[in-house]
Amino acid sequence: MDAVKVKTFVCVWLLLTLLTACSRVTTAEAPGPLPASTWSASEAEPPAAQPDATPLTSTTTDTTNAPAACTEAGARRVSTGDGMAQRCVPAGAFVMGAVEEDRAADADEKPAHEVWLDAFWIDETEITNLQFARCVAAGACQRQVEAAHSQTRPSYYGNPEYDDYPVLIYYAEDAEAYCRWAGRRLPTEAEWEKAARGTDARTFPWGEELGCARASHAGCDADTSPAGSRLDGASAYGALDMAGNVWEWVSDWYDAEFYARSPRRNPQGPERGQEHVARGGGWKGLPEHLRTTQRAEGISHWFDGQIGFRCAVSAPIESARSWPAASWAVSSPEAQGMDPGILAEMVEFVEREEVPIDAIFVTRHGYVVLEVYFAPYRAGQQHEIYS
Repeated sequence: MDAVKVKTFVCVWLLLTLLTACSRVTTAEAPGPLPASTWSASEAEPPAAQPDATPLTSTTTDTTNAPAACTEAGARRVSTGDGMAQRCVPAGAFVMGAVEEDRAADADEKPAHEVWLDAFWIDETEITNLQFARCVAAGACQRQVEAAHSQTRPSYYGNPEYDDYPVLIYYAEDAEAYCRWAGRRLPTEAEWEKAARGTDARTFPWGEELGCARASHAGCDADTSPAGSRLDGASAYGALDMAGNVWEWVSDWYDAEFYARSPRRNPQGPERGQEHVARGGGWKGLPEHLRTTQRAEGISHWFDGQIGFRCAVSAPIESARSWPAASWAVSSPEAQGMDPGILAEMVEFVEREEVPIDAIFVTRHGYVVLEVYFAPYRAGQQHEIYS
């Protein structure tokens, strides 16, 4: 057995030993293996959490403007950076894009593909004129000369009457500047779609039926509406105006064929492009423009009085130190009798290094699978252990 094989064997044996010790020493009952029919070795993703149908109302005020843990779908926090309420979108998988049979979908919405996202917080509404004006006053944003008026209002931005209306931003770079000032960033296209669509593949953020009570679209209004004024249009996570009112910038560059090669975990979009993606449809939008899978090149909505943005922020990844041992220990009948001293050393190492463990389960083939998330690299790696 050469040095590489020896090293591999020792690492595997130590990890397996760690699992067994944790299951023995903890006073809490360690979870048993998942049903054998649930997962295979190639399906190393825990089931996606289903968001609550009704947005939660509990609110936490962030006094430090630091990202908060996000585990409860629809939980609400208020950022001190700009006073924006945000909604929690927990980690998990969802189906992004439209199925081939969807005749309302354009070619750039296909193929449908499963995406896994880390937990994040999404702004509850679009950024308003007043919020953006504060960024301008702070010297972090440029005044939007082009957006000083809206479709029917000669005086819009800077007019107190429209302080709570969505600011009109014609360049994604200006939207990014605001989000940086507020301690956040633009959402990725995948994050935006999950926050709007949930995990049950909704056509619209609230469900299947479209109406003026839920969204501002063609035939409902002649201009923008106050941000967050249509409560019946909330998504499964409690985000408002994700359909209609104004299109919204996301961080991804537009590529009509990107879905065919999109990474499965935390896609960031193409490395380069000509224009950013806009999502959600605007007050001039037809029903097909308001669907949660609809994509558009932002340039197509320049200067038409219906493009804005909202921000997002990543939630911290849970570390092993914050997890009770029982939550990541899986016992194996073949793994009894290991040296307690080695087990203690392994536990101490994992906790000292705060290695986040994203998932752990037993496959139908008898493998113990840990999905470990290495925080310094934010790259998922799977480790299979023969039990």
